[in-house]
Amino acid sequence: MYQGSLRSSRGSRARPDTLLAPATVQQYTKPLRDWWNFCQTRYLSPFTPTAGVTLEFLATILKSAGSYSKINTARSAISLISSNAIGENPLIKRFCKGVSTSMLQRPKYEYVWNPAPVIRKLASDFPHQNLSLERLTRKLVMLLALSTGQRCQTLAAIKISQITFEENQALIRIPDKLKTSAPGRHQPLLYLPKFEDHKELCVVNLLISYNERTKDIRPPTCDSLLIALNRPHTYRCSLRYKPNSIGVFDVTHYACECANGRRTIGCCSNVAAIIYYLSYARYLSKIFEPVEILSDNSR
Repeated sequence: MYQGSLRSSRGSRARPDTLLAPATVQQYTKPLRDWWNFCQTRYLSPFTPTAGVTLEFLATILKSAGSYSKINTARSAISLISSNAIGENPLIKRFCKGVSTSMLQRPKYEYVWNPAPVIRKLASDFPHQNLSLERLTRKLVMLLALSTGQRCQTLAAIKISQITFEENQALIRIPDKLKTSAPGRHQPLLYLPKFEDHKELCVVNLLISYNERTKDIRPPTCDSLLIALNRPHTYRCSLRYKPNSIGVFDVTHYACECANGRRTIGCCSNVAAIIYYLSYARYLSKIFEPVEILSDNSR
């Protein structure tokens, strides 16, 4: 759906991977799937909708939408694949404005918890040499979050090569692209001052202790500050199918140990990956990621 609409509306030479980020593709997948089913039941083209059909669809999902953002996402997704700029239609814009007025946006958090008990608990975990690696990592992550106010994605993007230790402070640069990154907006630059009077809460001293503790177990090519404490989960999958057959009904039995693998309708992503590999991917010279296939019109 992405490839066909982008080819027709933006030219055959336009690369969708430069127009759509993977997060945008993931966000638009659900509303576009509902839009596709809506058009198929009415024998309509999803790429050339009229304002009336679009309003009918938006009114349908309005019954189950809990916030205005779902309506706005659906409008943007339909406008993306439509060839007649349906998102700029005055009736569509007036409808979305009315929905935003009736469904007022609420703040994500209505209550800010008191960090004092957490700080007292973190201060008790001292000296750092006596802490296990797990407790040392948890203390570092919590103090970084409290002292910088950054998102989890930003903390996970901290690189050792981007940390500069000075006499009275430490500077952490984040050059990687983040969710909050935008043209003309500066990347985060974190200032962490030293607390000589409270070494048990000094993030700079904790960074030095963490680097010393993890330098012997860190892979040579690993530049990330935070390393994983647990191995990735592994699950056993079982799949039974008829050899040399075609069709989903020839997969007779499947099971997986994961929580979603116990479903009675559909299957989990682990079983789906096995079916994808056995039926298609193993015959390819290179296995592409699903998002890479959706965002590349050269194949």
